Amino acid sequence: MTREEAIQILKDISWQMASVKRDENIQAIDMAIKALQFAEHFDLLKEFQSLQEVVRCKDCIWRNEHCGMGEHKWCEKMNLSTAPNDFCSYGERREECD
Repeated sequence: MTREEAIQILKDISWQMASVKRDENIQAIDMAIKALQFAEHFDLLKEFQSLQEVVRCKDCIWRNEHCGMGEHKWCEKMNLSTAPNDFCSYGERREECD
């Protein structure tokens, strides 16, 4: 059973109980629905946080600001010239770029 299916079942039960006027049960079911919805949002948040931030060459510790021509500078890690907006999987943010 998916969360969506469980939420729908609980909503149906809550609607049926509303006609019987059992406030405690309705309140408990509403809390369960909110908890299931929160769990879904929490899972999405965890997935979002697992994505790594892209570090552009202009902010990278491997970029040698004293070596290169114009805006292109030398990347010590990749051993090639890079533009400021380039990036790679080795990028590490310099501390002063926070």
